[in-house]
Formats: sequence, C-alpha cells, structure tokens
Amino acid sequence: MLVFNLHYANANSAPDEFLAPAVKQDLAIYPPKSLMAKLFIVEDLPLAIVWLATRRWT
Repeated sequence: MLVFNLHYANANSAPDEFLAPAVKQDLAIYPPKSLMAKLFIVEDLPLAIVWLATRRWT
C-alpha cells in the first residue's frame, strides 16, 4: 500500500475516522476554532496594482 503524507486538512470530514490520532491532534493541520476565527482570505488586487507591484519588484 502506498501512503502519502501531505500534511493538510481534508475538507471532507467523513474519512476522519481513518486518520491517525497524531494527525487529528496536530494543530498545524487542524488549528483550533479560536485561531480559525481570526483567519481571512486575501482578496485579488486589480490588475493595474499587480502590474505596478511586479514592475517595482523587478
């Protein structure tokens, strides 16, 4: 059997019963709800801003 260790949480909770306890308790993979509440998604910037930032870096 081939096993991959990808170290990211599965969005599907159905197979959680097959996870090793060490994986379920790893806070880097499954952070606590208190931390999850503080996370946010960075919105895409307008293309003109991306272009300008790229020019500044190069």
